Amino acid sequence: MIRALIFGTSLALGATLGWLDLDGPPLDPPSEDQPRACCKICHEGKACGDSCIARTKDCTKAPGCACDARPPKPPAQPPSK
Repeated sequence: MIRALIFGTSLALGATLGWLDLDGPPLDPPSEDQPRACCKICHEGKACGDSCIARTKDCTKAPGCACDARPPKPPAQPPSK
């Protein structure tokens, strides 16, 4: 069985989650609580839509397929007295 996952115009073959089964009927789209595949992993910056931007920038795009490689660092806490 060949499975394919479609992101816009790109086609990723061999995906375990997908909307198109080339050997059978179309699969149901992934639900909101199912994990989705990352189209890009952001190591230096942060995920914004389908791409990466600098961590200091504000993202103005809708959630996409890009993923953060690591969680953002929490703000530095002032030393307690």
